[in-house]
Formats: sequence, C-alpha cells, structure tokens
Amino acid sequence: MLPSALWGESRADAQTQQKRYSLDSLRNILAAMPQIQETERLRLLNALAEAYQYTSPDSSLLYATQALALSEKIGNVREKAWALYYSGYARYNQGKYDITLEILLEALPLFEQVKDNSGIGHTLNDIGNIQKRQGQFDKALDYYRRGLSSFELANDKQGIVLELCNIGATYRLADKQEEALRYSRHGLALADTIGYDYGRTFASANIGLILLKQGAYAEAEQYCLRALSIATAESNDKYISQMNYTLGIIAAKQNDFALALDYAERGKMLAQRGKFAERIKESYQAFVDIYTMQGNYQAALRYQQQFSAFHDSLFSAEVRGNITDLQTKIATEKKDKEIQLLQKDQAFAALLRNSLIAGLLLTVVLLGLAISRYAIKRKAAREYAQLNNSLAMANGQLGSANAQLGDANAEISRQLEIQAEQARQIEIANVTLQELNLQLERKNTDLVALNIEKNEFLGIAAHDLKNPLNGIRGLAELLMNYGKELPPEEHHKILGSIIGSSERMFELIKNLLDINTIEQGGLRLNPVVFDIAPLVASATDSYRVRSADKNITLHYTPQTDMIVQADEQAAAQVLDNLISNAVKYSPHGKSVYVEISKHEKPVLQEEFANDSATEILAQEDLKNLMFKTIRISVRDEGPGLSKQDMQKLFGKFARLSAQPTGGEHSTGLGLSIVKRMVEAMNGKVWCESELDKGATFIVELPAATNA
Repeated sequence: MLPSALWGESRADAQTQQKRYSLDSLRNILAAMPQIQETERLRLLNALAEAYQYTSPDSSLLYATQALALSEKIGNVREKAWALYYSGYARYNQGKYDITLEILLEALPLFEQVKDNSGIGHTLNDIGNIQKRQGQFDKALDYYRRGLSSFELANDKQGIVLELCNIGATYRLADKQEEALRYSRHGLALADTIGYDYGRTFASANIGLILLKQGAYAEAEQYCLRALSIATAESNDKYISQMNYTLGIIAAKQNDFALALDYAERGKMLAQRGKFAERIKESYQAFVDIYTMQGNYQAALRYQQQFSAFHDSLFSAEVRGNITDLQTKIATEKKDKEIQLLQKDQAFAALLRNSLIAGLLLTVVLLGLAISRYAIKRKAAREYAQLNNSLAMANGQLGSANAQLGDANAEISRQLEIQAEQARQIEIANVTLQELNLQLERKNTDLVALNIEKNEFLGIAAHDLKNPLNGIRGLAELLMNYGKELPPEEHHKILGSIIGSSERMFELIKNLLDINTIEQGGLRLNPVVFDIAPLVASATDSYRVRSADKNITLHYTPQTDMIVQADEQAAAQVLDNLISNAVKYSPHGKSVYVEISKHEKPVLQEEFANDSATEILAQEDLKNLMFKTIRISVRDEGPGLSKQDMQKLFGKFARLSAQPTGGEHSTGLGLSIVKRMVEAMNGKVWCESELDKGATFIVELPAATNA
C-alpha cells in the first residue's frame, strides 16, 4: 500500500515527504497496481508524473495521461486537476506552448472548484512562464504576482520561492538587474531556510546569470557551480543542462575556449536527451556566443541558423495565433465573471424589493388556502387509496422484471471485470515498454560517450607510448652499432635510460588497465580489519631514496592502533600514488609531510537518505550517532593548484598547470584511480590547496567498528 505520508492535505508537504521515495520505489509500487485501490493508484500516477518533470517530459506525460483517464473514471476532481497540470507542464518542457496554455485553462477552474490554492498558484505560474517566453514581461509579472498570492493563501513556502525566482528571472530578461537580484536573493534565502533544493538550484542559477550579465565572472561561476552541484544531487537534468552551457559562456569570457566548448557540448547533449525545448534552444545560443568570442564566425553562423530554426518552430504563426486566441479567451472569461458578479448584486437588490410586496400577497393567499384546505384533504385521501392499490400491482410486476435484470447485470459485471483486468495488464505492459525504450535511449547515449572515451584512450596511449618506444629503439641501435666503442659508464647510462623509458611505459599501461578494470566493474576489493599505520610507514620509506635524489625531506611520525576496515592492497596503491605525486611535483630542497590521525564526526541525516536506518533510528538517535574515520594526509610545498586545476583534479587524463620538477612522467590517471579506489572502500578523498602555497591531499577511510 502507498505510504499515506505522501498524500497529506498540503501538496507542498507531500512534495517534501516524496523526496524519501525514489523513482525505483514508486515504480515498484506501480508494479503491484492490481492490489492498490484506484484512488491510491491515481495519486501514484500523479506522483510519477511529478517525479519525471525535470528528467524526462515524455515519461511525465505518459503517467499524467494515465492519471487523467483514471481520474475521469472515478470522478476525482482534485487529482484530475493535478493530472492536467502535469500534462501541461510536460508539454511546456517540450516547447508546445499553445497546447500547454489550453490544458492549463482547463485545469484552473477545477483547482478553483476544490479550493486548492497551491494548484491555482502553480497553474498561474506556468501561464506566466508562457508569457515570459514570448517576451511579454508585464503580463508574466501579473500572473506571477497572482500566483504568489495563491501560494501565500495556501502557506505553500516552496511555491512562494518559485514565484520569487520567476519574478527575478523575468526582471533579468527585461534588463532590470537590480530588481532581478533582489527577488532572486530573497528566493534563495527562503529556500535555504526551508531546505528546498529545487528553489536553491533555481535561485542560484538566476543569480549566476545576473552576475554573468554584470561581468562578475568569478562570482557568477561560484553560483552556477552551486546550482550544478544541487541539481546533480537531485538528478535535475533540466538545470544540469542549463548550468553546463552557462559555465561554458563564463569560461569563454575568461578565454578558456576548450573548457567552454566542453561545458556547452555537455549541456546540449543533456537538453537533447531530455527533450527540453528551451534548453536546446539556449544551448545553441551558448555555442553562438562562445564561437563569436573565439572568432570562429563560421561555426557561430551555423549554430545561429540552428537557433533561429528551432525558435521559429517553437513560435510559428500557428502557435502564436493559438496563444493569442487563448489569451483573448482568458480576458473574456475574466470580464464575464465581473459582469456576472454585477448582475448578481442587481438581482439581489431587486429580490429584496420584491420580497416585501410578495409578503403581503402571500398573507392573502394563505388565508384563501386555509379555507379550501379541508375540502382538498378529503378528496386527496380517496385518491391516495386508489393509487396505493395500483402501486401494489405494479410492484409485483417490477419484482419479476428486477430478478431478470439482476441476472443480466451479474453477467455484465463479470464481463466488465475481465475487460478491466485485460486493460490493466495492457497498461502495465505499455509502461514497461516505455521504460525499456527510455533505458535503451540512455544506453545508446552512454555507448556514444564510451566510444569517444575509447578513442581518447587509444590516442593518449599511442602518444605517450610513442616517445619512450622511439627512445628505447634509438638507444638499442646505439648499443648495437657502437657498443664496443663506448666506455662502461656510457653503457650503464644508456641501460638506465632504457629502464627509465620502460618504467614510464609500464606505469602508463598499468594505469590504463587499472582505470579500465574499475570502470568495467572488475575491481574486486577484499575489506579486512588491519592497522594501516605500518602500511603508511612502509609507503613513506619506499620513497626516501627518490626524494633524497631531489634533496626533498620526507617527514612522518610513526603511529600505532590506526585500525581501518579496507582493502589492504588498494590502500597501499592509494598511498603510493599520493606520496609519489608529492615527491614528483615538489621543487628541490623542499619537504613533504605524511600524517595519520583518528577523527570523529556526527552522522548527518542526509547520509542515511537511502538507508533503511531512517525507518529504525529516531531523530534523537541520529543526532547522537558518531562516525569514526582514520585520516591520512600528504602535504607538499609545491606550486599549489589553480581554480581550474581543482575543478578537473580527479578526472581521467587530467592535464594540470603544475609540472613534475625532476623530468618525471605523468599519465594523468593516478588521481582518478585514487578517487575510484577510495570511494569503493566507502572512504573520501579531497584536496586543499592555494596557488603558490602547496597542496594537501586527504584520504579518510572508515575506522573498524571496534576501533
């Protein structure tokens, strides 16, 4: 049975509760539909339509359409209104604005009928969105303010955040940046207060776009990255797409065009995959801006043509005409309501006046009726007796007919049940097919990405193996042709160079195999309980000779009783990578510090968001629960990392601004392998660094429960 907490009186409360249930949970309940009452099944379909709003408009529309059919069958007006709303919002995301407006105009009177102020607010908000997309900012602001009033009546704080952000976005598009910033910051403060993640994303994105327009690129980047982080955690593809191509524009403003195009391509791909029409159009515009700033006017023109064609398809003459007709209908209905209210007032005044006259006439009539009442009563008694006799005969005939109808109705009911069961099975099969199609589409996208990555792997492997192979070949030819003439020390030097080149090749191949094993799911860890302190000491000691060659001092204070639950071999590889990097990137004559310590921190409730423990532990228990870790840090006195380096630090084949100080080789894979292995051991790894102030890499592994 569907958890009742999901269906509170307040839709905003229901949305908050719904965060506890994943799409997988909702689909599992959907699979058990034959055992679910129709009302709960209807609410579940609407919940699924809502859950897919920002990831797949097609899926959202599918569930909303099923909810609409069921709501009409059982006569549930409130859920019918919400089914219409979700259907309209899906059409809005697909860019079908005239159809959206028509559906919203059908939903609005239903919300008014059941006095659902939250639903009224959402409907007015989306009508405002359509006006905003047409550049009719004054009309959009009027609808947003009416929606804000409805949300305030419903005490729907999430809805209030939504309207504040939309008002801010409208002022931004109308080039009124101060008002835009004021409303957006107000929306962000309220979203932070109530813990509304979608509101945080919307408001942060808004502020980032405003600051971008004002030329404050560093601050704009911070807000956009925050919006991207929250949207990613919420799987909100609509905003993940927007923030990617917006970050691309910010990068282009700072002349980093490679990063800009990478961001923009990611944003466009997500928009196209989710079929978010406005995001697709905006991603084309982002490419126009980036290529124009780069001076590649031919590419900019190509994307400008795509932008114009897509914009024209969204606002064709037919669509604009339909929207105009519907806007006229809205204005007419509003005027008709005003006229009806005036007519009611006039009718009430006339009724009051006529009532006084009617009262006097009624008194006279009642007197006449009293006189004739007695005669009428006697006559009615005789007629009543005759009528009773006739009814008794008719009842006998009806009894026989009813028995025959009962048999017929029983057979009809049986046939209807069979048809209903068949329809339910077809419905389940359709939903399953739709889900499989969506999964196939995502897998196709993943395959394209994997193919690109495979080509990148081969290109990098070919490039990084070619130089050492050529070196080995040249040195081998030198030994073969002139070996007898060379002194022993030259022999030794050449053989050392061959060994060094071989080690570089071995390191590259080993890292490629490691990252491939991890990504193919072939990493098999064997977590055991052990004291990691001796492993840290051994890893540090193994680099003392190499560090001495560069006059680098390795500092480590031996510790004991540092008991972790982890894979010993993986932990050794992580330590080897981090200490190797610290020595590799440290200038001659500097120091590297390796430290190990125990840590405790309170468990955050969010860490159990997908854990059954939330159903068992009380809130007070969670507050008192402590999480123990063993922390290992490796600090160097090297050049430190820039902001751009920090963003791509743990990525594959990351090429950073810092370079090895002793001619050492770097594959760009070591830190990516470290991150995957640490997270596979339920740990965390991060870096703290400032440019020209060195870098500290920190690994936290879970302490053993008895430690």
